Amino acid sequence: MHVGRRSRRRRFYLFAVGGDPAAQATWTDGVVYALPRDGFRREWVSPEPVRLQLRVNVRPADFPLLDAVVGLSSPEEFRHVGHQLRAAKRRRAATP
Repeated sequence: MHVGRRSRRRRFYLFAVGGDPAAQATWTDGVVYALPRDGFRREWVSPEPVRLQLRVNVRPADFPLLDAVVGLSSPEEFRHVGHQLRAAKRRRAATP
């Protein structure tokens, strides 16, 4: 998400899940795939098949911002994301 005018634009990342981010059942193991940059255009779309270069298995504990993920229980809650972001930031700042 980008906020501000072009000359002073700031980039923010929002990590949200449908459900309770504190619940272990929300998270599963997964895979991160590395692909070659050649052949891709903006937004990481390639019109041609791409050969995989690297596959890395990951677990929820590998995600360094896991404690900053917010839970959204409905599409309407997306309108209130700003409040949830501020609350998550306060929780993270309070954690030693």
